[in-house]
Amino acid sequence: MKKILKYSVLFLTLLVLVMSVGCTAADRVTETMYFSAMDVDGDVAIGDVLTAYTLTLNGVPVGGGGGVHDILSATHSDSMASAVSRGDLITGQGVATTWSALAIGGAGTYLYSDGTDVSWQAIAAGGDVSAALNLTDNAIVRGDGGLKGVQTSGITIDDFDNLDTNGGDITGFDIWADNDVNVTNDLDVTDDAGVGGDLNVVGSITNATWTGDLISPVYGGTGIANNVANTLTFTGNFSLGLTLTANTSITLPTSGTLIASPLADDVALSFGTGTTSSLLWETADANANALLLGLPVSNGTDIPALVIGDVNLINVDLGLLNTFTFPSLSVIDTDRDSYLTFTYSADDVPIIQSNRNIVFKPNTDLDDYFTFATASNVPTIYGTGSYLRIGDAGTTAHSLASEDDFMVTGTSEMKGSLWLDGSLVLSYSSNLRFNGINGPDYYIGTIDSNAKQLILNLSGATNYVPVLGIGTSSWSNGTNTGLFDGVTQPLVVITEKAHQLHIATDGIANAGGATAILNHVGGFTAAVVGDIVRITAGTNCTAGWYWITTVTSADQVTLDRNYTSGDTTNVTFVVFHNFPMIGANGVCLKCFDGAPSDADVEIDRDGWLILDVGQANGRLYWRANNGWHYVDATAGISLPADERVDLNGHEFQIGDTVIFKVDRINEDGSFHALPYYGGNN
Repeated sequence: MKKILKYSVLFLTLLVLVMSVGCTAADRVTETMYFSAMDVDGDVAIGDVLTAYTLTLNGVPVGGGGGVHDILSATHSDSMASAVSRGDLITGQGVATTWSALAIGGAGTYLYSDGTDVSWQAIAAGGDVSAALNLTDNAIVRGDGGLKGVQTSGITIDDFDNLDTNGGDITGFDIWADNDVNVTNDLDVTDDAGVGGDLNVVGSITNATWTGDLISPVYGGTGIANNVANTLTFTGNFSLGLTLTANTSITLPTSGTLIASPLADDVALSFGTGTTSSLLWETADANANALLLGLPVSNGTDIPALVIGDVNLINVDLGLLNTFTFPSLSVIDTDRDSYLTFTYSADDVPIIQSNRNIVFKPNTDLDDYFTFATASNVPTIYGTGSYLRIGDAGTTAHSLASEDDFMVTGTSEMKGSLWLDGSLVLSYSSNLRFNGINGPDYYIGTIDSNAKQLILNLSGATNYVPVLGIGTSSWSNGTNTGLFDGVTQPLVVITEKAHQLHIATDGIANAGGATAILNHVGGFTAAVVGDIVRITAGTNCTAGWYWITTVTSADQVTLDRNYTSGDTTNVTFVVFHNFPMIGANGVCLKCFDGAPSDADVEIDRDGWLILDVGQANGRLYWRANNGWHYVDATAGISLPADERVDLNGHEFQIGDTVIFKVDRINEDGSFHALPYYGGNN
């Protein structure tokens, strides 16, 4: 049968060819023709040229419709007729399955099978692989650069040599992992050009040695190549930022040697927001390079303080250093209520400050030490455990044991007053010296072992005079007395409370020649007859001791003798109330203007001896038997006023004869006589 069909087709083909060549349009058959087995020589044409006709062999159409037609057309009984569109796929569809056109899906979709039909589906992130994917036996998962087949519950890669995405193997491939990617051997990620693909890891990479190119800082790297295994090297202009949250720590190795490459000179390691503090090796001073800590300028919040303490200080509001405005170094105790600070209280005023006593324990002596305190607002230094000593030339020879005791082993100097509420005790042969090395000495002599004495040594340089002055504090505290220039013999001087009346260098003599009159405005306001005027210098003047015989006014006095040979305007003088002196040459008495009385002496007792210079010839008064007596300068007999009336009631007058009657013989053989009236001559 196959053979017959073969020959029939051949015959028909030849017949068509013969007919096409040798026939005109009028000669062509326009009706249905039937052929049995025969040989045909030539072509057989059916219908007009290029006109579609149906050729049937044994009832079966031959030629697919007999002309040009669509793939999906009614000509095919198993197809669903459809016009062609770009991107269509021909798939078997429907329960009564036919070949049908499946239109192209939307952008980014993929061809999806549900086990029965196929369709275009959108990619659902993480949702297309429902179980853990175990890549074994050299399996390779490929991607097209998009987010394909994401597995979120874990991917285990083991039992193979390499997961390789290099070049032609996997083009433009990125590895993303939200959870763990466990690689037993090597993981090599590069792109087509071999310059590096992306490894994006949300979690961490552990137990691995990085042998690839740089890791971007965006993904936790440094952007700098590691030069040695387990070594991280920063080179060039690189900034490493660390964001630390609560309880974040950086752990250094617990064994081996930690070696840090030093920062370059004058490069600061900064701390605080806005780099408020910096630490650097500073070389600006070529002769004194130093490790410099730069603290912030005080602004009320950032204070220039370096604080040392234990971990209890961290993130705690201390409240101790709020007032510091100068750079400071503070050490805080464990419970944060005490501090010791080195700082400045003002420009050029360094201080050591604390809110507790400050203790110094040198030489590791924990029992005997210095204590600095402010007790009841009084700055105090005292020895704790023993007495306080200045100097090391000796130890105490006395009972110094109290913490309040004090010893000086060398020379000490005090400028100001020394108040002693206790005793001043000097050892034998010790000196109490005034005004330095050349000043007078007070000391207890021990040369005579049978007569130890207190000796006042007033010798010294030429401008140190041997005078012991006794007076009020207003005179003794640095007053220029102007009295004792040129004194060479030891002298004891005792002055009144209101002693110095005036001192000047511009006294005036204007009498036209030698004079005893001295002028100075206000120079003699409180002066009285008998007061001392000591003149030490002046043109035409004779230095010396003078006394006032007449007080003319507050601006002028007359002295007991001429003091100048001519006029002058530069008399240097001092005015003192009269005072007694005791010297090696004798006793100089206090002078009065007129007869003294008990009102003129501090104590009304017998024994006073006073000179009256107000009388023409002068009188020497003494107090005895509760009365004042005198002798006149003429050497005659002078009796006091209360003896002017004798025992008989006669009041002596000028010209009366005075007789004396002995009324008592003294124990020593001397006698006493009283005056009686003996008549008038």
